[in-house]
Amino acid sequence: MVIMILLSCIFAAIDLVWADTLVASIDVGDHPLLLDYNPNSGKVDVFSRDSDILNNTIAPWGCTPEITKGCIDMTNASSTYLSIAIGAVVGALISWLVYAMQKKSTIKQDEHLKRLKDLDERHDTILKLIRDFQKHQEKLLQQILSLDKKIDSVIEKKKNTI
Repeated sequence: MVIMILLSCIFAAIDLVWADTLVASIDVGDHPLLLDYNPNSGKVDVFSRDSDILNNTIAPWGCTPEITKGCIDMTNASSTYLSIAIGAVVGALISWLVYAMQKKSTIKQDEHLKRLKDLDERHDTILKLIRDFQKHQEKLLQQILSLDKKIDSVIEKKKNTI
């Protein structure tokens, strides 16, 4: 049966719409007709674009072949809805990627700030130790100088006594 439909498409210039559900279209004048083969019942249903299947009350989104049975091509409305949906998905993906990258950079920045804080604390501790050491060295120097003066005075006294 499938081979017969494919051969009839070649000879009658019928465009296949869905090969898996055996729906085909043919132009009769200005009105395309849809041929829908139902393998369960063995019947072929014929629809026109003006049929109730494509009525706006039944399909308010317009003719969308992915949703509406018997639709040949996509209308501007369904194309717009599909574009909005795809744009929302792409926008959400890009937003998530930007969020993930910013989160990673924030974590790295926090790690660097913590390391800088630790270095600053160590630097302050080292500076305090250097100040304490310098004060100790000044005390030693003062003691050495006082000893030097005492030695000089003792030497002076010995010279005077001799």
